[in-house]
Amino acid sequence: MVKRFGDNTVLDNLNFTVSHGERVTLIGPSGSGKTTILRLVMTLEELTDGYIYVGGTPLQYEQQGGKRARIPDKRRRRTTTDIGMVFQHFNLFPNMTVLENVIEAPIHVMGLSKDEAVAKAEALLDQVGMAWKKDARPSELSGGYIHVGGVPLQYEEKGGKRVRIPDKRRRRTTTDIGMVFQHFNLFPNMTVLENIVEAPIHVKGLSRADAVSKAEGLLAKVGMGEKRDMKPSQLSGGQQQR
Repeated sequence: MVKRFGDNTVLDNLNFTVSHGERVTLIGPSGSGKTTILRLVMTLEELTDGYIYVGGTPLQYEQQGGKRARIPDKRRRRTTTDIGMVFQHFNLFPNMTVLENVIEAPIHVMGLSKDEAVAKAEALLDQVGMAWKKDARPSELSGGYIHVGGVPLQYEEKGGKRVRIPDKRRRRTTTDIGMVFQHFNLFPNMTVLENIVEAPIHVKGLSRADAVSKAEGLLAKVGMGEKRDMKPSQLSGGQQQR
């Protein structure tokens, strides 16, 4: 299979087979196409050329009358219901309980009844020792105390009790914290440069000129200076990580 982003060929005549029950690890430097392969299998990216088969069924394209023909979305969706992808970092629905989060996809993607989905979810939660948390919200799952530079972040002790810190105080502390996710969301409608200056301007209060200057310096440092005006969809997985 072949995948290009504009003039950039990320995957050039890649060909491999994963057998049933086989475990395969993709290893390579940043920008070598590891994430792109996974996104192609999940149909989150469109193949430029070639074919992908899942259990012998063509996924994105197939041969019809000697020509390469695109498979309709309805057929694609039927095939992808048998494919799952677990992101390194993921988002749970904060307004739903643990159980509701777990049954969401089985009901709406796999078409299971609610009773079937709940039975499977409860068994899985029990398997990982989380059955007792099935009615908790994601925000209630972690406990304890976190300090940043000696300053309590989420909770603190008051009168021998654990007390939640007001959001205004939390925000003051988190302006000094940065986090780079292994898998993350960039604003797809914004360029690389616009994505980078967003937080410095709106969270740290930098002027646009200062934010752009810092962003350009960082992009040059990681070899991405020439990509500043591209959209995230034009980047490889490794480039998005950088």
